[in-house]
Order: sequence, then C-alpha cells, then structure tokens
Amino acid sequence: MRAGHYHRARRARELSHVLPPRPGGALACLAACPDADVLVIAHCGLDTLVSPSDIWRALPLSGRPMRIAPWLYPAAEVPRAEDSALRWLEEQWTKVDEWVDGARVDISA
Repeated sequence: MRAGHYHRARRARELSHVLPPRPGGALACLAACPDADVLVIAHCGLDTLVSPSDIWRALPLSGRPMRIAPWLYPAAEVPRAEDSALRWLEEQWTKVDEWVDGARVDISA
C-alpha cells in the first residue's frame, strides 16, 4: 500500500456491494472538463452481464429484474481540486454501495 492511503484502503474495505474505487480516470476527467456535469449511475441486477456476449444473450432485458438509480450533479457542485474531488468520489462510491444494499433484486427469477 502506498504511503498515505490507509484511510482510502479502510474505506474500500467497508464497501460490501461495489468494487474498491479506482478514481484515476474520473479524477482526470474532472480536471480536464471543469464545466462538465457529472452523472453517477448505480445498478442492481445487471452484475451477471460482464461481456458483450452476456448482454446479447440476455436481450431483451425487459423480463430481467433490475434497478437503476441516476444522480446528476451540476458542474458547480462537483469539486475539481484533486484532494477534494477524491473525497467527493469516495462519497459517491459509499452512496452507491448503500443504495445497492437497499435495492438488491432477486436475479434467480
């Protein structure tokens, strides 16, 4: 573990429904496009669709139990400085993890 990332590692271990954050790409986008709004999308019930062929075989998706939640943040509400943007992204991961906990669907149907 790199020095100074103990807090991030501890927070990642607390997430039970999402993968640990890998914020490099998101941070680069936030820095490169300071006027861009940010859309965070959470989903539950699509986790078995991991490849294009999985998606193709599952079509149409209309009979598949799933839930999707979007959160749109205007550009002015999203921090762009790296440290504050990283904290904001970690908060989004936590929010998604909590949402998935309450939105789980039975995918065995």
